[in-house]
Amino acid sequence: MKHSLKTSLLLITIFLTSCQTSLNSKVAKKEESAANDPSKTVVSTYSGGEVTLKDVNVELEKLIIKNDKLKGITFDKLSSDQKEAIIKEAVLKEMAYKEAKKRSLNKDKEYREAIKLFESEL
Repeated sequence: MKHSLKTSLLLITIFLTSCQTSLNSKVAKKEESAANDPSKTVVSTYSGGEVTLKDVNVELEKLIIKNDKLKGITFDKLSSDQKEAIIKEAVLKEMAYKEAKKRSLNKDKEYREAIKLFESEL
């Protein structure tokens, strides 16, 4: 009886330990996938929302397109002043977008014409 009780306790302990290890592994994988997803990595917040790594990478790519000397530059390699400038640009664009949407400017005739012109240039 004592032997089977000890064996049962040992098996329960091993089972619980493996469950905990599995749970920790799942949590770590979830955190790792969030860390690898630029759209979920927040680099800054402001009163109207947040700026993600994806947002700043889009702004950085626009600069790289305009200047070939910037090829290979990543957000991490920028100085703190440069990072701040990129973040501010992303925030300003997002705030302008939200304000335009709030004012229903997307329904304006001039806006639709500007979009049409932009699309034809692309």
